[in-house]
Amino acid sequence: MKDCNRILAANGVLSSQSVAPMAMDKEVVRRSLVPLHDAFTKEKTFLYLIPTDTQNGQNSLACCFKDGVHPEDANRERCERLRKEKKLKYYNYGIHMGAFELPNYFRETIS
Repeated sequence: MKDCNRILAANGVLSSQSVAPMAMDKEVVRRSLVPLHDAFTKEKTFLYLIPTDTQNGQNSLACCFKDGVHPEDANRERCERLRKEKKLKYYNYGIHMGAFELPNYFRETIS
């Protein structure tokens, strides 16, 4: 993961399949994040959950951000302009900001 961080552009983002949090032991989930935290820091590593038909209903993906970009720095006006210009039916600023919110059980698991 450190090599991935090294070769990314200053505003680079790494996305990687992570773990199935409801199907795995909490310690396994925590250990799986160590390489990401070591390479990108805990503050720059975000997880998001994907509903599935397997893995007890959820899988997770990790997004790791370089120093030049952060999901919380989204420009509201730019997001809304994109939504209007492209006539997007799903995406908006609220969806963008909520994409990385985690359920309480998962927050407790990874803390």
